[in-house]
Amino acid sequence: MAMKKMEVVRVFLGIFLQLILLPFSLFFIFGFQASFEYPFPNMGHLIYFCLLVGSLWLFILLSTSLPGHKKISYFIATTICVFFIYVVFFPWIKSVYHPDY
Repeated sequence: MAMKKMEVVRVFLGIFLQLILLPFSLFFIFGFQASFEYPFPNMGHLIYFCLLVGSLWLFILLSTSLPGHKKISYFIATTICVFFIYVVFFPWIKSVYHPDY
């Protein structure tokens, strides 16, 4: 039982670290200002969102030994979490740091 708890903790720590580090690394790839646009104004932002979700899914696939049905629930939770951050958190940061833009 302790091993399963450690596995879940490791997965959530990995997802948390990726949610922190990956967007900032992609900001430098796609351009810092462009990343704060509202979701999906063009194909580039849709690709950015898909890269973010896809890399998290790949992390879950490669780093866990969870059964398939649990991985699917992690995929769904990760997608919802990333979409929430992308739709709510990024525009909030933009409004704080660029209120007149």
